[in-house]
Amino acid sequence: MGFDGITVRREEGGNIWRFTFNDFCCKVPVSRKKVNGSRQKYKYYYLCLLKGAIKRMCFIMDIWCQMDKRISRQFFNNEAAHWDDTVRNNDPVKLQAIAEHLEFPQCARILDVGSGTGVFVPFILSKLNNNGRVVCVDFALSMLEIAQAKNQNRRIYHVCAEIETVGFAKGIFDAVVCYSTFPHFHEKALALRNINKILVENGVLFICHTASRECINGIHRRILGLEDHLIPQAEEMREMMIEAGFCEVTVLEETDFYLATGVKRKA
Repeated sequence: MGFDGITVRREEGGNIWRFTFNDFCCKVPVSRKKVNGSRQKYKYYYLCLLKGAIKRMCFIMDIWCQMDKRISRQFFNNEAAHWDDTVRNNDPVKLQAIAEHLEFPQCARILDVGSGTGVFVPFILSKLNNNGRVVCVDFALSMLEIAQAKNQNRRIYHVCAEIETVGFAKGIFDAVVCYSTFPHFHEKALALRNINKILVENGVLFICHTASRECINGIHRRILGLEDHLIPQAEEMREMMIEAGFCEVTVLEETDFYLATGVKRKA
């Protein structure tokens, strides 16, 4: 049976419908109970069709997200070689001003998410003693290679991974810093939940920029492939962080400054 590009067939055993759409298949269980009357048959049929459509939509959204990630990764890898010369987020005065708002123990283990070429790493490191550690994560390998060449220090580690799926153990970081990177998270809610998981109890998340939300969003809207890489409005950001398990959430927005912070709630 088929229509509108969807092929439907009953498998042997009588309890599986298989819907095929653009080479994607999903299995939907159907009751073995005998169905009486044509109306009930159609009811069960359309219920199965709806379930299949939902699964197909989830699949398509996942494919779209993966395509978006590949486009972003390619963009940042291509721009890595001259990133520090062309991007306006490496003003040392502004970076120092942001760093002064970050509060964590001098012996802390810090995760720098979306570290890029590592422009903010020296400012984080300056707040730590010899026992402190910084782990730099970025999904663009070319960016990390430049960062590693610039910051050769035994207290710095570099990991090429996506924050949404990186497999760090629970509760191993005292603080997480997202400098000039949060808009580029493709699954922001998932990223926040994963960050919350890897923070220690009462660990702090810092989301910061050396420009206003309006300025950052305006820049991204003009870049092909990054048009939807935006910082949410303050209330939406608060709600996202609270839902991810943070408390004491604050969002500060100035003309040349953005900082959102949250503390991991006690279990």
